[in-house]
Amino acid sequence: AWGMSFSELFFCYSAMSAPPIKNCVFTDGTGAAIGITNWLYVQMAFAALNMVFAPWFQHQVWEQVKNNVTQQAGGMVVTAPSTTLPKEVVAHAFKQVMMYDLGVLFYFFALIGSFVWSWMGGSWIMEQNSTCNSTGDAGWAYYMGLCFWWVAAAYSFCWYCCTCCTSSVTLSSPIQSYGP
Repeated sequence: AWGMSFSELFFCYSAMSAPPIKNCVFTDGTGAAIGITNWLYVQMAFAALNMVFAPWFQHQVWEQVKNNVTQQAGGMVVTAPSTTLPKEVVAHAFKQVMMYDLGVLFYFFALIGSFVWSWMGGSWIMEQNSTCNSTGDAGWAYYMGLCFWWVAAAYSFCWYCCTCCTSSVTLSSPIQSYGP
């Protein structure tokens, strides 16, 4: 997620910094009202959101794993020197966060918005291919936005539906926050 988002930010910044971008003018409808520079700014905002969501989501899953372990232990402190949590605990925590966390719901709609925004920007860039250079940085920026949706969808599907994608977690020392 970080690599793709960083690449998208790089391509957006490079496109805005390139002198030929001034010649890229969207001529029809909504594209004309928005313009390439504003489109790139919004594209950068979506890329930044993607960068923030990935570690936040991982944190939420880990918090859910800790909550599940606490509930399974009956509120007792886990004190073993090395505790292995089965992969089912991790998969269950992932599913709980995916299904019930409002932040994930917000991100789901934002990700759809990002895909639509990239799609629209791509069509505007393609319409003005002689001045916008669809194979240049702006083209790569919209392409990365489209790809990010597919990568996120495949990642979520694999984690949600395939147990082969999850693994057990070994805690090397007890974590005191598991207890009451």
